[in-house]
Amino acid sequence: MKKPLVISILLAIAPFSFAATHNLDGRTLTVDELWAISAPGEKVAVTPEDWAKIKASYKAPIDAATDGRDIYGLTVNYGALKDQKVAGASVEAEPNRSASINFNERQMRIQAAGLEPFFDDRISKMAMVIRLNQMAAGYTGMSEAAAKAFQEYINNDVCPLIPSRGSEGANDLSMATHIGLALMGEWDVSYQG
Repeated sequence: MKKPLVISILLAIAPFSFAATHNLDGRTLTVDELWAISAPGEKVAVTPEDWAKIKASYKAPIDAATDGRDIYGLTVNYGALKDQKVAGASVEAEPNRSASINFNERQMRIQAAGLEPFFDDRISKMAMVIRLNQMAAGYTGMSEAAAKAFQEYINNDVCPLIPSRGSEGANDLSMATHIGLALMGEWDVSYQG
């Protein structure tokens, strides 16, 4: 084999040889590791123990709703409208399930206001890593399917376009809503340029 060909092959595979898989557990993520994970090719994993926490976290508000408690964003509206019912107590049964899903999808669309320029892909990836890490801690109430979708986006460097200026209200909803809309197939992403 000629020397230039060997060098070309090594250069072609070099970016892939340094990629790592980082375990998210909701407790040990550091800023330095977060920055490292945001690089293209870096991947994340969640341990079976932490997947169990995600499942339990999802079940907790559903059980509370079944017990007749009002659950913010699941059975009742947000903020000043918290006294308005969104869905009945049996949130996993129809029509309550669809009503709750439709409500939250509408809320994401309402809150997804913002202006370009978009954040860098690494910022978008870090936002997803932080949220998946929160899920792994077992405190978000998000589903296993949502966690797996976040993991797929992270591990394949699919980065939702997140406006860097403005959002509905003075809050952090722009990141979450643009990621959510991308996962729903209703917003744009950056993927391999």
